[in-house]
Amino acid sequence: MDLRVVTPELFAQWKRLRDSLYSGLDDAEHEREMNAIARASDQICFVAVADGDQVLGFIELSLRSSVDGCASSPVGYVEGLFVIPKWRRQGIGKALLARAMDWFREAGCTEMAADAEIDDIATQRYWTCVGFEEIWRIVQFRRAL
Repeated sequence: MDLRVVTPELFAQWKRLRDSLYSGLDDAEHEREMNAIARASDQICFVAVADGDQVLGFIELSLRSSVDGCASSPVGYVEGLFVIPKWRRQGIGKALLARAMDWFREAGCTEMAADAEIDDIATQRYWTCVGFEEIWRIVQFRRAL
């Protein structure tokens, strides 16, 4: 398995995996976000690749100026992490996370953060198992004007 920065020739596979993680996005939103990540200096996507070109998982990262519960800036943020289900529990997620930590350190970060939906217990457990601590829970509200 090889970890590398996603390249245009891997976009189709990356998008298929993104469809599984971000089920609410349409093709245009995926394309817009993927192109933005590929062009940005404060965002990156690493992919786990096997057998030359089969993408098994990805991790999307950003540098944020502030994150609730963090005291430093910039803060490394895991925007998304996904591994194909049949490839889980084989160290791919941990390898992607280790690569993310290196990228964050290279960018001057001393803290990193991630999130999970309030009802996504499996993801919350994952973040705890890989060394994150829960900061707090919040329910956000909106109202049309």
